[in-house]
Amino acid sequence: MDPAARGALEIEDEAVWVGEQLRAAAEGYDGRLVVVAKSLGTLAAPVAADLGCPAAWLTPLLIEPLVSEALLAYPAPQRTAIGESDPYLDRTVLAALSGRTVLVPGDHVLRVPDDPRAMLAAHTEVTLALDAWLRHR
Repeated sequence: MDPAARGALEIEDEAVWVGEQLRAAAEGYDGRLVVVAKSLGTLAAPVAADLGCPAAWLTPLLIEPLVSEALLAYPAPQRTAIGESDPYLDRTVLAALSGRTVLVPGDHVLRVPDDPRAMLAAHTEVTLALDAWLRHR
């Protein structure tokens, strides 16, 4: 995707910043750590992998090699949810991920144009799947 369409930072710079935020949040924390990240937050996947903590990825940027490579080699339990028409969906990567994946109708924000019931159903499916997964962490 064109950097201008995403914002002012290049993807690598965004990844550094997001990763630094995760490291800072985890530093010195001795409790149970589970990462839940959406969209640009999934750029922290390499750092989350280094930390070895379970993670839930909501609408991850699967077309970005930085994210897809980290998720394909992820060393801890993971759950992934994404919309069928999300421009960041790579079906080959999604199919190869470990852990349960949830593919629902919708775009990058799980919006289903002109079908509020389908959109609500997609959000409900993702929420219930995430809730069930988190209960076992």
